[in-house]
Formats: sequence, structure tokens, C-alpha cells
Amino acid sequence: MAKTGKKDNLIPLAAALLLLAGVLGVMGALRGRTGSSRVFSDAVNGHRKLVETYALKEKIPEEVDALLAIMEIESGGRAEDVMQSSESLGLPPNTLDTEASVAQGCAYYAMLLRTAAEEGLFSPDTGPRAVRGRAGKKAEDAEKDVTVSGWDSGRQAVFQAYNYGVGYLYFAKEHGGHSRANAELFAELQSGGKQEPYSHPVARAANGGWRYSYGNMFYAELVEAELRERMAEQMPGRAALMIMTLTALLYGSMAALLLWRPQAPAAAVLLDLKQADLKRKANLPGIRQAGFLAGSGAALLFFGMVMAAAPREFCGGVLAVMTASAVFSAAEGGRIGPLIRGLLPAVALLLLLR
Repeated sequence: MAKTGKKDNLIPLAAALLLLAGVLGVMGALRGRTGSSRVFSDAVNGHRKLVETYALKEKIPEEVDALLAIMEIESGGRAEDVMQSSESLGLPPNTLDTEASVAQGCAYYAMLLRTAAEEGLFSPDTGPRAVRGRAGKKAEDAEKDVTVSGWDSGRQAVFQAYNYGVGYLYFAKEHGGHSRANAELFAELQSGGKQEPYSHPVARAANGGWRYSYGNMFYAELVEAELRERMAEQMPGRAALMIMTLTALLYGSMAALLLWRPQAPAAAVLLDLKQADLKRKANLPGIRQAGFLAGSGAALLFFGMVMAAAPREFCGGVLAVMTASAVFSAAEGGRIGPLIRGLLPAVALLLLLR
């Protein structure tokens, strides 16, 4: 008898280890999808580890995607001077090799972030580490300035300064912050008013297809376009979001019922139990525990959809736990109810992995 008891005690441990392995596997699969972006080219993605290394060295690890977006625009990841950073050291173009280019590009970008912060170019509620914020546009520029709302104007200025040079940050400070109008004015002054054809869609939409012959006055918008695509890629699709919302609402409602009305007839249906079982005091702690776990799952899922930095990975982990818990509950109790509850998180998880 003692021998059998030991084996029985190992079952929950084995189930917990299996659950942990499954969750880590799901999060690893999702991390693989979002880490190697389909937005950035294969050539640019091939430099991600190098960029991560030097971004960490410059204490800006959260800026890796912005740096990769800049690389995409500068060289598509194919040139030797992959971030076109030679000139920021006063060297001729394409002087640096790939690693030196990434090292200098990261250092230069970090310096621009610090300078923009020192010059007060970030909104009061944002800073050099903020990704989203207010647009910061001047009213008189509203018609001409169509830069992406939702990006702090200080960050827009940093993007533009990577192309123009640090002097643009001081210019932006004197002219009320970054705007397309200010970027255009800076290029006009630096080029002496000389124009050149520029066929990019953003230029065709803005002025028919030209730019001043100094840098690229649309540079901040090009970087933002890359990052918008990247952010959209990291977010779950509409179908997954809809199923996750339904899952969170179902589990939240289930938690409210089990915690506050554990003996209600609906609780018996949810737990696949007989009404008489609900009235036994010995079962009450287990029922409340089920309610607490359901509420925790709903809260974590809502957090993942709204607040998490990597929503696909975070939500995938929560959904994997919900699905596995439903399977284990069904197997342990020989009931079909938990399996039915596990269908929604399972479908959402499949949509995330698709």
C-alpha cells in the first residue's frame, strides 16, 4: 500500500513538470516567431544578435527594434557599413566594417537619446525609454505635419537626427520640437533650397515626389513605418484577440460565481458536479480555489492583451496553462466539464501559434 501511495504522490509532480514544459515550449515557439521578424528582411534579422549585444552595452536594450528599423532603411542589412555610421565619426562613407558599424550606430543612437532628453524634447510623461507618447505637434503645423500620432515628438526627433546629425536636435528644440515641417525646413536650409526627385510613397503622398538634397526629410516617418509593422506583428491577430477576450470574460464570470455564489446551480454546471456535492462543506475550499484560479487566469489574460511588452508570448503562456489545467482536471476527475471550458483557450492558443 505504501508503495502505491508513493506512486500516486508522483502524479501531481509529473503533471506540474509536464505543464511547465508545455508552457515553456509554447512561449519559446512564440518567441521564435516574434524574435525573427517577418517585417525586417532576413539580412537585417541576421544582425539582431550583434545589435542586441551593443544595445545592451549602451544600456538601451529596449531600443533593438528601433535600431533594426534604422538598419533596414540605411542598408537593408546588406552593406559592410550596415548602419551607415562611418560619417558620425567623421570618416568617409562605408569606412567601418559590420561589427564596428553596429557598435558605432548603437553608440550614436544612445547619444542622440541622451541629448534629446537633456534638451527637453520628450513630452513630460515620457522619456528616452518610452515607446509611446503624445505626438507633440504644434497647431500651426497640423496640416503639414502628418507624422505618426502616438509617437513622442522627442523620439521622432531622435530618428530624424540619426539621418541629419545631432544638430537637428538643437534646431528642433528652438523650433518647438520635431515635425515634418521642421524636418523639411532644416533640409531646405542645409541644402540651400535644392530639390531632388524622391519616389517613395510617403513623398508622393506629401508633395508629389521630391525632397531637399540634404539627408531625407521623411526619415523619422520611414523608421516609424517599420516599427508600426513590427508592433502589429507582435500583437495577436483579430481572431485570436476575440477568442482571448471571450475566454477572459468566461473565466472572469466563472470566478465571480464560484467565489461569491459557490452553491448556485450554475456552479454545479460549470464544475460538472452534482448539486449535493456543492453543499458539502468539505468541497467548499476546493470550489473557491477553482474560482480564484479562474479569476487569476482571466486577469493575466487581460493584462497580456493590454499591458504586456510581448503580448503573444505572455498570452500564449497563460493560454497554455489554462488549456493544460483543463485537461488535467478532466483526467483527474473523469469529467467532461473542464474539457469544455478548455476549448476556448485551446482555440486561442492555436490561433496564436498559427
